[in-house]
Amino acid sequence: MQQEGLHPALLHMDNTAGLLTRPETWRNMVRPGIALYGYALQQSRGGQPAANGPQFVLEPALSWRTRIISIREFGAGQALGYNGTYTTTHAARIAVLPVGYADGYRRGLSNRGRVIVRDMYAPIVGAISMDLTLIDVTHVSGVEEGDDVILIGSSGPLRVDAVEVASLCGTVPYEILCGISKRVPRVHLP
Repeated sequence: MQQEGLHPALLHMDNTAGLLTRPETWRNMVRPGIALYGYALQQSRGGQPAANGPQFVLEPALSWRTRIISIREFGAGQALGYNGTYTTTHAARIAVLPVGYADGYRRGLSNRGRVIVRDMYAPIVGAISMDLTLIDVTHVSGVEEGDDVILIGSSGPLRVDAVEVASLCGTVPYEILCGISKRVPRVHLP
């Protein structure tokens, strides 16, 4: 560019991976992308930034939460959700969450994913529908309607992050984070 007489004020070549591993390519601007969420591409493959690059500690910055809108009691042998893809094996307490694939909460988590309720993991049961998700809260003491539920985020030592969700859905964290639909309210905290 310079040989052709072009001298832009800002030069950048780097995305998150370059920012985390190749300072010699930074120039005077970088575009951090997924690092803004607190993730690195290497994390989706089970690793950390390269040993020869700068060492950054990234912490997930996004938390996706909802609240329980209903709790129902079911006996053993009850099929739940679309097409009855989950059948209770014992008496169960099932909570209903007002979130589904129209919100970007992936169907690939059906009968596989987990959430955090009252500082405990609770499994997703049944198929995630357009607007609702079912979780088994049988083992969560004192759970009630209105309780906060963490879909992506952490509570103390418990964590469900975009890497875990992506792995269960057979994709990458980028797709999970970018797939949260516009109908999900955003609250930016300092």
